[in-house]
Amino acid sequence: TTRALERPRGLPPVPDRPVSTAPEPFPSPSPPASSRPPPSDPFRALPSVGPSTGEAMRAFKRIDFRPVLYALVGVALVALGAAIGRWVMQEPPPVPELVVRSAPAGAVVRLDGELLEGTTPLTIPVELVAGRPYRVKVEMPGHRAWESTVVPQPGPIELMANLPPERRTLIVETDPQGALVRVDGHRRGRAPVTLEELRVGNDYLIRVERDGRVKEVPLSVTPDLADTLVITLPAPRR
Repeated sequence: TTRALERPRGLPPVPDRPVSTAPEPFPSPSPPASSRPPPSDPFRALPSVGPSTGEAMRAFKRIDFRPVLYALVGVALVALGAAIGRWVMQEPPPVPELVVRSAPAGAVVRLDGELLEGTTPLTIPVELVAGRPYRVKVEMPGHRAWESTVVPQPGPIELMANLPPERRTLIVETDPQGALVRVDGHRRGRAPVTLEELRVGNDYLIRVERDGRVKEVPLSVTPDLADTLVITLPAPRR
């Protein structure tokens, strides 16, 4: 007989449990690694979001881009036409225009030594080149010439030439010496007399007097007037 173990005093009683006499099952062995199924791809379960690359390329090739191309070409042609129209319609830049005036008026003008038709005030009848220097000379008989170099720019340019009178100096001598000299009725002294500021192109009347003898000589002042004028009085009356 088996002696029952005595329970320590003071502990609550433990209910009796049936004791199983069946052997415990052993866990089934794991299958070999070669026979295990590959781990599942979590992304394969996601739904497809679009066509494959080949299908996308075929769909892209089926698109007709000709309308878009025609529209772009049309826009480019319109822009080009507008640019050409603005270029054609714009006003050309002003050309140089040279106007020559003088005091007094009526002088002739030379451009780079070439005599131009007409007199001042004169608009140069030659097509000038902007930025190119030109030599302008204004001449008038009896006046000092005026010269200047001008570099015309686009647009009108005006030149004013002051032409002071050209003057000569003349020494008047008489034979015999000491005669009274008058110029245009004005007494100028006894010979020899120096006459200054005679204007070129003017006419003067020179009158000499001595001992009742008188002689008048008209004088036209020219640029090549001699420096000395000798006037011989007539012989005295008997």
